Formats: sequence, structure tokens, C-alpha cells
Amino acid sequence: MVSFSSPEALQTIHGSRQAYPKSDFYKPTSARFEGAPLLNLFSVRDVNYHSTLKKTVAGLYTKAAVLGLEPKIDGCVELFTQRIGDKISEDSPARLDISSWVHLFAFDCLGELNASKKFGFLESGQDIKGMIEGSDRILIKTGLFAQSPILQFVRRVMEAAKGPGQINPVMRYASTIVRERLEKPTTTPDMLNNFIQLQRSQPGCLSTREIIGALYINLMAGHDVLAVTIRAVLYYVARNPEVEEKLRAELMMLGPGKAPFAELAKLPYLDAVIHESLRIHGNLGLVNERVAPRGGAIIDGYRIPGGTIVGINPWVIHRNTAIYGEDVDTFRPDRWLDGPEERIAEMRRNLFSVVRRGSPNVHWEEYCHDAVV
Repeated sequence: MVSFSSPEALQTIHGSRQAYPKSDFYKPTSARFEGAPLLNLFSVRDVNYHSTLKKTVAGLYTKAAVLGLEPKIDGCVELFTQRIGDKISEDSPARLDISSWVHLFAFDCLGELNASKKFGFLESGQDIKGMIEGSDRILIKTGLFAQSPILQFVRRVMEAAKGPGQINPVMRYASTIVRERLEKPTTTPDMLNNFIQLQRSQPGCLSTREIIGALYINLMAGHDVLAVTIRAVLYYVARNPEVEEKLRAELMMLGPGKAPFAELAKLPYLDAVIHESLRIHGNLGLVNERVAPRGGAIIDGYRIPGGTIVGINPWVIHRNTAIYGEDVDTFRPDRWLDGPEERIAEMRRNLFSVVRRGSPNVHWEEYCHDAVV
């Protein structure tokens, strides 16, 4: 496997019209469900099927579609701040594991967005039914199996001998909530109803199994990405008082009360803080593996034989000094505000953590769950 770190390589591998199919790295990301892998946009490797599925669900992840669910996020934010306030008033001096509370928020928020149901994490202040713990184990195991193909073979042998293990809690929840909703329809706006409405308006375009797969990956991958991102923002802002002061001053310009996304999106320093947090602490630290086309390819001037696994590690390209400057190890939001527009545009194009639909350099659909949050 060859890892690259240049803008040209990123464009070639992830933005080229020439197909670079996914490697066996993605096999373990398809959780087994009812005797077969449960495919989704992230895990599916068949190029044609991937293209068809992407076209089918793309409209549900547009900015306009996602903004329609903003009130659900508002409710979760209000509950989150209320619970933190309660804990602070209870304990003097207060001692909180903010990392844990952020994860509780992420899961509850995704529950609301996807199925109009919080999991009760924020209310209880704890992981319910071991969903976070179980998900973390699965993510660690998936990463290990993805990087060590021999372990995939060992797992298949063990499952053949002993049978598959217990279904993970997120998978159980996704399959249960989808079937319940199909039996007892609602009109509540959420991602699940969006999937069901699409299925009914275009018969045959989306199976119930594919809906379960979409909901599963939204929850399974989404909670981790959201929690990592918020933690990074809070951590680096807290460690840099001058950044916190400037950010507070900008937010105060909005006045008291909650601010909608449309207003927050206009704040340049907030935007810079988020981009810098994603740069210095990307929410994915692995290479997004692809396979060089059968006839081979020229990447960064090197001739790569067909079948070679290639990719970009976000943590590496985010520290490319030719793109982000010599101080790449420093948390400095102003880098997204200083300098020529061309340079800032180049930095945005190569930020491999935040992926926007329509970006010319990446396969945005791999991160479709990020759009939901």
C-alpha cells in the first residue's frame, strides 16, 4: 500500500473520473445482518452498485434537506447545556468529563435526527445499554481487521465454527426502528421518514434492507465523527485563551439566545476555528484505501502498478507545509483568514476531514453521515 500526501495525489485518487475502486479495507465495515453483509455507501465496493445507490439517496443529504432538521439539533443543544448546568450547580467545585458528555450528546442528537428518538443518554448522564461502549469496540475491531486482512479470514473461520456473535446494539436498534416505522408510519420529519418516503415514491429504488444499512451507518459512524469533532474544537479553544476570547466576542455580536445555522454560517472566525480544529485533529486517522486501475496509474510522478493499494491519510496531508504553512503543528485559526484567497481556497480543497458534496477532489458520499450532523 502506498500512502500519498500531495494535493495532486488527492485529486488523482479521489477526484479523478478514472475509477479507483475501494480495497478489501472496507470489507469489515459491512456488519453482518441476517446472514449477509449489510451494505451502505461507505462500505459498498462494487462501483456500479455504489453509483446507483449514491444517485438514489443523494438528494436526502443536500444542505437544504439537512437544514430542515435543524430544530431537532436545537432541542438536543438545549438539553445538553441544561444538563451541564445542572451538574455544575450540583457540584462545587464542578468536575465533569466533558469528553463523555459530548459523546452522550452526539448519540442523542443522531437519534433525534434519524428517528426522532433520543436514546436517553443526556437525561441519564450515562451510556444506555452499552451502545457507546459496544460501538467503540466495533470501531476498534473494524480498524484492526481492515488493516490486517489475515484477521478477516480468521474471523470467518471462527464464525463458521461457532456461529456469529451477538448483534451489536446499534444494528439491533436500526433494524427495529425501521420495521416499527414501516408498520406504524408517522409524519415526523427525520431521516428515516425521508428514506421511507423515497422508497414509496420510487418503488424498487430502495429496499428496506438498504434503509436499515443507511440508518445504521448514520448512527454507527456519525456519532464517533461528531463526538471527535466537537471534542477537538472544545479542547483547542480551551487551550488557547486568545482564540476563546476572539470567538466569544464574535458570538456575542449575535445577541442573546440561540442562533440559527444561517446566522452562524456568516461568522468568519467561528468558521476558521472549526476548519482549524478539523485540520489539526482530523476525525479520521486512517488511509482511505483505493486500488489503482488495472492498467496502472501515474501518481505524484510515480508509476503505480495496477492493483496497488493507494490512498491519502488526512493527518498527513493536513500537515503538508506547502499547503498549510510551516507552523502546521500549531493551532492557528487565523491561517484560514490571512493571506490571498487562492491560498485559502487551496487549503479548503485539501481539508480531508470536512467533506462537502460537490467538492472536486473527494468522494463526498463516503462521509454522507457527516452531512446529517
